[in-house]
Amino acid sequence: MEIKRHHYRNAHKKDVSLLVEAHAFRRGNQGEKEKPPLGAAYEICYRLSSMEKRIFFVTTVTWQRRPILQSDELARELLSTLSDYRTAGRFALHEFVIMPDHVHLLLTPAAAISLERTMQLIKGGFSYRARRIRPNLMVWEKSFTNHRIRDERDYAQHREYIHQNPVRGRLAQDANEFPYVSAHAGFELAPPPFTQRLKPLQR
Repeated sequence: MEIKRHHYRNAHKKDVSLLVEAHAFRRGNQGEKEKPPLGAAYEICYRLSSMEKRIFFVTTVTWQRRPILQSDELARELLSTLSDYRTAGRFALHEFVIMPDHVHLLLTPAAAISLERTMQLIKGGFSYRARRIRPNLMVWEKSFTNHRIRDERDYAQHREYIHQNPVRGRLAQDANEFPYVSAHAGFELAPPPFTQRLKPLQR
């Protein structure tokens, strides 16, 4: 699949003022599904930004492609960072994969937040947490790439690309076996803002 990307310079600034208390990112194992308290502000932002079709496929890589995210501790911290900002209404998270040296996301920024600012929050928020675990750790390259999703088929292609990353990387035989991809059971994610339910792509 050919993926066209735009390139941004992402200034790294510590921004911890928006960090909120972590909510569970996984569904409960028993009883009703536990959903994060989205709140009216989040739902309004998501509804408006969805209408604007601001869905992006984003890729960002670790510093010098070092496989720091193969650490379960750091991968879980990145999951927590995504969960916190999602719950705070900074973006809607549709799909993701955390690979050892890079991350792919399908997300919709809140209406009042640019994509560049969204990535500053994610990368800066995680860098702050990671350095509490490993002081002086170099975390990210300063750039990221993005592709704006055009339609349902484009979305489905990028979702499949994300899901198959661990398989292509020989980290799992099946996507749902890898714990840091949205294909794995148990993650609460925002549904794609399309009128028709997406079907799996034919291989």
